[in-house]
Amino acid sequence: MNKIWICAAALGVLGACSSPEPYEPRVRPAGTASAAPAGQACDGSFRVVNNSSKEIHQVFVSDSALTTRGRDRLGRTVLPVGRSVNLNADGPGANDMVVVLADRRTIEQRRLPICRNTTVIVTDSAVRVE
Repeated sequence: MNKIWICAAALGVLGACSSPEPYEPRVRPAGTASAAPAGQACDGSFRVVNNSSKEIHQVFVSDSALTTRGRDRLGRTVLPVGRSVNLNADGPGANDMVVVLADRRTIEQRRLPICRNTTVIVTDSAVRVE
């Protein structure tokens, strides 16, 4: 019985003396979007609302640090006027978006701050975040 108490006491003392894990801050590259508000985890999810006068045929999204357009998030579907769709970026933070309308016009917006449940509004002339 005494051996159990001695072991438990030793473990308690050793645990109290051990140093905590070192803090390693994550450094965000200069010019990227800020982190999510407190209590909100960024996951790259967003909702596109089509407030334009045309169907949206494609939505390309890519990290702003990349030079490519990214992949079409709508795939084989289109987004009718006045409707919305939930999509995901490859990751949270600053993303570039290219929207292709039914008349083949493109609307581009760079450095959109995509986090969690971000709403992206598409009009005939712009893409903006709300």
